[in-house]
Amino acid sequence: MSFLDSLERRWGRWCIPGLLRVVALVQALMFILIKANPAVHPHLQLVPQEVLNGEVWRVLSFVFLPPTASLLWIIFAVMFLIFIGDILEGAWGSFRLNVYYFSCVLLLNAAAFLTGNGTGMEASLLYMSLFLAACVIAPDVEIMLFFVFPVKLRFLGWFNAAVMVMMLWSYPPAWAAVLAVVIPFLVFAGPSWLGQARQTAEVAGRRRRFQSRQISDDEAFHTCATCGVTEKKDPNAEFRIAADGREFCLKCLPRKA
Repeated sequence: MSFLDSLERRWGRWCIPGLLRVVALVQALMFILIKANPAVHPHLQLVPQEVLNGEVWRVLSFVFLPPTASLLWIIFAVMFLIFIGDILEGAWGSFRLNVYYFSCVLLLNAAAFLTGNGTGMEASLLYMSLFLAACVIAPDVEIMLFFVFPVKLRFLGWFNAAVMVMMLWSYPPAWAAVLAVVIPFLVFAGPSWLGQARQTAEVAGRRRRFQSRQISDDEAFHTCATCGVTEKKDPNAEFRIAADGREFCLKCLPRKA
């Protein structure tokens, strides 16, 4: 991410803090506008031919289309978008979230012009990509599904990914739009995803070794890559896995400048 670091140092002051909060607010206002005048809705969708005919606002307006026509669900959708934004901005910072978001918007436009037609699913795919990234960043955060059932984001993330695959399976022309939101996801959240998979595999391997009694009582589960402390040497030590897969105690955990 050194390239992004250099961009942030140069252009970071121009990013929009609380970007998804702003988007959520505009979505709520757009919901009211469309309820008042339903004829507005078709003029906000991403349709390449209409853009070429002069309706250039469509290249951005589609991201503000409300995901539902229900008053109850638009309240839930707005709150959930703010929740996702807070997770991502807390992990990446405002600049990286801006780059992720507008990269998706740019690539979705490119996909629409490449295929010659919008799919009508661009906005949904954009926010599904953001949600999937939040699930990777904070997999153990719990939400109350339907305000009743506690569910960790990791499970909702797998469900979200399955829905994206199903959308592609049921409507093959959407392949370009799906690819447009998958690329930023892999660039920004892919390292965390791979790191978690590596950590899970390593923990499972250690557990199998313990259960099969193939290790001695002195061997530790956790070892800091910097200072070498283990939970055997310091029972109070806590450990975390960095993005590159190495394990550190909290004192040595690399901090993002």
